[in-house]
Amino acid sequence: MFFEFRNRNRTIKELRKDHGYTVEQLAFRSEVDKLEVLRVDHLRLKEVKDPTRSQLLPILRASITWIV
Repeated sequence: MFFEFRNRNRTIKELRKDHGYTVEQLAFRSEVDKLEVLRVDHLRLKEVKDPTRSQLLPILRASITWIV
């Protein structure tokens, strides 16, 4: 909840780069199509529509840990 308020004016690309994800990695981890991530990459978090935002948000706030 606080993550979204604090970072809603940042672009998806900025949030993605902060975690060190490429477009392909973010698409794979959030189970979103790579083209969809590229389509919203330049948008601010508050401008992304809810279905896509709800899939990207847990990855961008790092609430899911991945075992590699």
